[in-house]
Amino acid sequence: MKRNPPRVGIVLFPWASKGPYGFVDEIIEIISPLCSSITVITGETGLLKKEERMRIVEVGFRLHYVKEARVPMLSVFSWIFKSVAFQVKTSVEIFKNREYLDLIFFLAYPYHVLPLLTTRILKIRSVEMVTRGKGNIKGVSGIINRFMEKVTYFLCSSIAVETRALANYIGNESSKEKIIGEAARFVNIDRTRNIDLVSNRKCTIAYIGRFRREKGVLEFVQAASSLVKDMNCNILIVGSGDLESDVHSLISRMTPDIKEKIRLRGWATKKEVEEILSEIKILVIPSESEGLPTIVLQSMAMGAIVLSTNVGGLKDIIIDGETGFFLMNNSPKAIVESIEKIIGSSKLDEISQNAMRIINEQYSIEAARGRYLKLLDRALE
Repeated sequence: MKRNPPRVGIVLFPWASKGPYGFVDEIIEIISPLCSSITVITGETGLLKKEERMRIVEVGFRLHYVKEARVPMLSVFSWIFKSVAFQVKTSVEIFKNREYLDLIFFLAYPYHVLPLLTTRILKIRSVEMVTRGKGNIKGVSGIINRFMEKVTYFLCSSIAVETRALANYIGNESSKEKIIGEAARFVNIDRTRNIDLVSNRKCTIAYIGRFRREKGVLEFVQAASSLVKDMNCNILIVGSGDLESDVHSLISRMTPDIKEKIRLRGWATKKEVEEILSEIKILVIPSESEGLPTIVLQSMAMGAIVLSTNVGGLKDIIIDGETGFFLMNNSPKAIVESIEKIIGSSKLDEISQNAMRIINEQYSIEAARGRYLKLLDRALE
C-alpha cells in the first residue's frame, strides 16, 4: 500500500559556523517534494531559506567559538550550558509540535541525547545523520564524545551516513545494523558557466573552510611560504573561525615578498565561492577528520584539482591520480611535496574532467532525491 507523504522534522545543533545552515537548506530542497510538511528546529533560523510547507521553530540559542571569550574556562562552561539548554528547549518543541512529526532527521551529533530520548518516548522515528568521521579526539573531550556517540546511536531509530566510508566510524555492530543508507546531497552550481581547463589557470592554491585545528588550516599556512618561494604560486585562504588570530600571526611573520602573494579573506557567498573555484588550480583539504565536504564537490564540479587527506568520506569520491589526489599526511612538508608533484603532472585536465563527470552523474539533485526517497521509505518501515 502506498504511504502518504511523511511529515518530516529536521533538528540542527546550532553551531557558530554558518555552514551547517546551508546543509539544512540543501536537504530541504531535496526532500520538499517528498514530504507533506517540513519542520525545522534550531537556533539562528534567520540563516535558513524559507520554503513552501516549511515550519520554522526558533529555540533561541546559538553556540559560540570557545576561543572567542577572553576567559577560556568561562567560555567552556558557557558553551556546555547553552548546549544543554538547547537540548531541553528542543525536546519541549518536539513535544509541542509532535502532531507535525512522523520522522526527524538529526544533524550534528552527538549533541542530541535529550531530544532523541523525547522522540523515543513519543514514538517518533529518528534518523541520526552522520556527516563526518570524528577522528581521534583525545583527552577528556574524546572520552565524553565517544560516550555520547554510543548513547546517541542507542537512542536513535536509524542512522544515515553521508557516504559508505563513514560507516567505518560507527562504533559497534548493533549500531551499524541501524544504518539505512547514504545521505549524500547534491552540487548546486551554474552548469551553463564556461569552465577553463585547469592547465590554463594560474598557479593559485586555495584553502576554503573553517579555521579550526582539526581542519589543518595552520599546516596549510605554514606550507604557504614554500609554495610561494619555490613554486611561485599564489595563495588564497577563505574562511574564519577560532584560529583566525593564529592564521594572521603566522602570515605576519613572513617576509614581505611572501606576504604579498597571500590573500586572506573572510567567508564568501556561494556565488563567490563558485567564482573562486572556477579560477584556482588546486584546492587543499588538510583535515584530520571529514565527511564529504560540499566544498570538495563544488571544487570538482568547477574543474579545480582537489588535494586532500584520505579521511572520512573522501575516499568514496577521490581516486588518487584519477579524480584528485591524496596527501600522505597533513604536515606542511607533505602539502608542499604533493603540490609540487601535481603541478608537474601532465594529466591534470584528464583528472579534472573525470571529477566533473562524477559530479554530473552522481551529485545532481535528481540523484540526491532518489537517495533520500529510499532513506524515508526505510526509516518509516
